[in-house]
Amino acid sequence: MQKKLFIGFLFLILLSTAYVEIQAKPLDLTERFQILKENPVLIVFGLKASESDKKVSNELHRFLLGIGINSRVVSDSQASHLNLEEYNVILVGGPIANRLTREFQTCFSSWFGYYDGELALITRGNVYYGDELGIIDLTSNPLSNGELIIVLLAGKTRNGTEAAVKAFMYSNLNKQVALVSMEDEEGKIYWCSNSLSKEVRERIQKKTCLPVQSDIVMVVVGNIGQGTPIGLDKN
Repeated sequence: MQKKLFIGFLFLILLSTAYVEIQAKPLDLTERFQILKENPVLIVFGLKASESDKKVSNELHRFLLGIGINSRVVSDSQASHLNLEEYNVILVGGPIANRLTREFQTCFSSWFGYYDGELALITRGNVYYGDELGIIDLTSNPLSNGELIIVLLAGKTRNGTEAAVKAFMYSNLNKQVALVSMEDEEGKIYWCSNSLSKEVRERIQKKTCLPVQSDIVMVVVGNIGQGTPIGLDKN
């Protein structure tokens, strides 16, 4: 009897250990559609954004419905009246265009801020200025208990945002963060990388700039396009 109890107890320990390992498995863009199928999806665009952001949000909505994922499209103003902790959230558009992007971008490994007086995309320890660049960034929904996700699909301009949405739908992605650009009406992938820890994010923000907290564009910038390293450990 004692032997059976010991075996049963050992089985429970192994089962709980396996469960913890499964729960601890990092999010990966490779499995983005499987993850999105598990809970309702809320696609949020900026009410003050260009018509292009709304258009690609609806395109994403139709794409997700077509592969069996329950989703709906709302503006950032409408989303403020919903319980976001009940959804997998997809944010379409940068912080100038989308209020929820401003509120949540500190949770991501990528953000938009003013560096040397110019609006830039900061990701993985590099500063990017290109208008055509977009970012895909996947993390846990900070309002949920870890079961839901939040995804950032954004660029400095509508072109970058469209590139991020297209690549999210049609490209082969992996890890948690991807830098993309528009090419032949599809998102071209520059690289995919792992997300940053909170400690590293804070170090980079101190070195560069804090995320944008206003919808007012301070500086009109050109199309520079290259990533400028800022000399930080990005691991």
